[in-house]
Amino acid sequence: MNLYSLPPFFAGFLTLAVGLVALLSNRRSKPNVAFFFVTLSVFCWLIGYAIVYSMQAYAVALAWVRWLYVGVVFIPVTSFHFAVVLTHRDRLRRWLLLSYVGAVIFAGMAQSTLFIDGLHKFYWGFQPRVGPLHSLFLVFFIGMMAAVLYLLASYFHQIRRTAPLEATKVRYVFLSYCVSV
Repeated sequence: MNLYSLPPFFAGFLTLAVGLVALLSNRRSKPNVAFFFVTLSVFCWLIGYAIVYSMQAYAVALAWVRWLYVGVVFIPVTSFHFAVVLTHRDRLRRWLLLSYVGAVIFAGMAQSTLFIDGLHKFYWGFQPRVGPLHSLFLVFFIGMMAAVLYLLASYFHQIRRTAPLEATKVRYVFLSYCVSV
C-alpha cells in the first residue's frame, strides 16, 4: 500500500463505521437503513481507489476500477433514496425503482470500454480514462444529486419553523451533500 492510498482507505472505513453506527443504533429507522446504503456505496468507491492506487499491474488495476464504479453508480441513487425517506416524500418512491434500475444499467456499462476506456498512470497510481458513455452517467449523477439537494432544501424550508430540531438535522445533511458534491 502506497502513501496515496491511505487517505481513501481511512476515509472509506470511517464512512462505513458512521453508517454502521447509524444502522445499529436503530435498525427499524428507514432513514438509518437508507443512510447505511449511502455509506456502503461510498465505502466501495473509496476502498476501491485505495486498492487501485496500490496496484502495479495495469490489468488488475483496471479490473478494480470497473468494480469500484459499481459503488460510484450507486452513490447518487442511494442518496436519492435516503433523501426521499428522510423528507417523507412517499409519492416519489415510485421513482426509486427506476433510479435503481438506472444504476444497475450503469454498473453493467462500467464493464465496457465505452464507459471506462482504460487507465492513466500517474505518480500516485492509476486513474480511469473514460469512454463516451461516461458522459451519460455524469448527466445521471448530476441529475440525481441535484434532486437530492432540492428535496433536502425544500423540506428544510417546509419544516424550519414547525420542527426546528428536524430542520437542523436536515440542514446538516444538506450541507454535507453540498461539501461532498
